[in-house]
Amino acid sequence: MEPRTVGSTHASSPDESRTIADEAAHEATLRRDPQMREAMEQRLIGLLGAAGDMSSVSPEMLLALLQNRMRDMDGQINTIMLGLNERTQRAEQIGERLSEMRNVQTFLQPHTNSDGTVRMDDPIDQDGFYALCRAAGLSDDEARAAWAAATADGGLTVRLDRAIDTVMPATEGMPSMSSRLSTRQGCDNEIDNLNQDLQDCNRGNELLMIKMQTLMDQRKQCVELTSNMLNVNNQTLQIPLDHIGR
Repeated sequence: MEPRTVGSTHASSPDESRTIADEAAHEATLRRDPQMREAMEQRLIGLLGAAGDMSSVSPEMLLALLQNRMRDMDGQINTIMLGLNERTQRAEQIGERLSEMRNVQTFLQPHTNSDGTVRMDDPIDQDGFYALCRAAGLSDDEARAAWAAATADGGLTVRLDRAIDTVMPATEGMPSMSSRLSTRQGCDNEIDNLNQDLQDCNRGNELLMIKMQTLMDQRKQCVELTSNMLNVNNQTLQIPLDHIGR
């Protein structure tokens, strides 16, 4: 966008004319009101991270301060965006894991006693094993490899606990998955923990979005206040700001 000056010879729409007139009136008010101008200077000092009397700063130095502040803010915004992408991927992984755990819970229902204990010694044939694999999100190739590992001794069936630990190996240092799913309450706990992880991840995303929006608003204010300061100082050299922050 080309910088506009009051008194431009190009034809303007009524809305544009009012905007130019409002800007001119605002700048005139700032020139007449030292307190208002000082307030704007202090606001700009805070946004740019500068120090001292802004009225003594040359236009070139003001733009250098703005450019440095823009680079700093852009770096922070990029860091936040990377964090958002990582958290989004993490949330998707947790969501998939949550869906799989619910499917496994359904698979275990026929093997669960009335008191809520799971019969981990129940024999599981190949069809049942593949059903468990599908519930846990394994591909067909992964399911075949898991079955081969579980029946390496040549058996035609495997105990349910062995099937679970083969299909869903626990993270190092964690109890086996078969021990964690040995009761109905254990299954519920696993699902509750995943739900909590998902909520925490989404809450973190919301906080990062708020932080990023705040930075973007401050970025916009830096450009606008710097432009106003240059105009208020009645600089004869017109310095376009569009390529810096808009």
